Amino acid sequence: GAFKSAITLTNATEILYSRYAENVNWSSAVANGLSAMFDELDPYSGLIEPHSYHEMEEELSGGYGGLGIAVFALEEGLFLHAVTEGSPANKAGLRIGDIILKADSIDFTDTSRLSASAYLRGEEGSKTLLTVFRPSNLDTINVEIVRGRVEFSSVPYAGMTNDSLLYIRISDFEAGVSDDVLDALDKFLPTDDSPVSGLILDIRDNPGGLLNEVIATADLFL
Repeated sequence: GAFKSAITLTNATEILYSRYAENVNWSSAVANGLSAMFDELDPYSGLIEPHSYHEMEEELSGGYGGLGIAVFALEEGLFLHAVTEGSPANKAGLRIGDIILKADSIDFTDTSRLSASAYLRGEEGSKTLLTVFRPSNLDTINVEIVRGRVEFSSVPYAGMTNDSLLYIRISDFEAGVSDDVLDALDKFLPTDDSPVSGLILDIRDNPGGLLNEVIATADLFL
């Protein structure tokens, strides 16, 4: 299957190298081939180049400089599938479902999610002007946002409701969320003085995250 196809690709490369009369930009050809391969996968999968790896490390460390959004690429632009609570994007009024068409002079038509995310991040205090299409009212708006420090807070709220239910809001499943949920459970463990009659795990608009954190969170209850 996969290895047989890879051999075919290698053979084609050897034939081009030995017989093609013009010069070939091999770096570009290989990059395009890899991009086409990942296009066969789901919208959240992609190749992380070495120079982009530090961005993923930032996310796993708990924060980064940018807008506070999660996107995946469509033909017409970047679809917002998550907006971090309290982030610059959230304060500027961006909503889940918005589509970013442009940022400053950069057009996001047919761009990759990883390259677009790299541009949208930046130093705290720097500005970017977004052109945003809002499908809910078929309107296109311009939104200026000042980049800021985006801290990951996977459990932005945990507390008791008036009817003795423990409510825990889980905004995503990034690194450390299972520990945060465990801390909330430990803090509000039922006692004779404060009984807990039930539990609400609020995962509305949660875009997902690390599979191991999802499993660890589920293991707290299973």
